[in-house]
Amino acid sequence: AQKFTALARAAKKKGLQGYDLVDKLDIWPGADLPDFSLVNILLDTLGNSDGRATAKDFRTAGLPSEHFDYFDADRDGVFSIDESVRWFRQRKPGRSMNLSERDNPPRGHLQRLGSWKDPLPSDDLVYHKPYPHPRDFWKKHMDGYLPALLKGARHGW
Repeated sequence: AQKFTALARAAKKKGLQGYDLVDKLDIWPGADLPDFSLVNILLDTLGNSDGRATAKDFRTAGLPSEHFDYFDADRDGVFSIDESVRWFRQRKPGRSMNLSERDNPPRGHLQRLGSWKDPLPSDDLVYHKPYPHPRDFWKKHMDGYLPALLKGARHGW
């Protein structure tokens, strides 16, 4: 905790805040076995040093409170070690995280594969006897990567 306190004081004197401040306090680059359980202490040092990493500590550090809410999985207002490590490991791409998609996900999210786009029109993909010439079929469906449905083909050509 004292190491974080000294680093935090020096970084705040330089005017750093938010993710830049946290990056300056990152003591783990190049460590073989980093002790990420110290992330809670890091966040608490940036806040009120009460022994817990809370949403208030997050805001005091200049970090977006929406990001705290996103990573606080149990919604108790306090980061567990798992939650803080998950946040810490994702903090670099998290700077530009678009949380608007959380409440309004993009089309097809958590739906059947391919649901993000409209289905192909199937009028010219269904065949009944007589079937097209193999050369025409190959050109349209194999070379064109289009599916085909051959109605009645199971019962013989």
